[in-house]
Amino acid sequence: MNPFQSVLLIKSVTSSTLKTFENMFSKGQIVFAVLFAVAFIVGISYAYFKDKLGNRELFKGSYKILLFIVFVFITLFGLVKLKHLFFH
Repeated sequence: MNPFQSVLLIKSVTSSTLKTFENMFSKGQIVFAVLFAVAFIVGISYAYFKDKLGNRELFKGSYKILLFIVFVFITLFGLVKLKHLFFH
């Protein structure tokens, strides 16, 4: 297949996919979906940035717990590897 044929194939697949999409949803449904997605993203972003200020106070020092959990996993992984190395 030469490059020209592959470009024609891509164009035909893309146009048929778009025609299927246009037949699947009405214009009103597409507009609703786009507006809903935009409103949802704006709402989630607003809630995140509003809560972000309070979370600094509430979760102060939580990195210590995360480091402890990582340490436990690394220790368990090391113990299992040692067990397989010496007792397998």
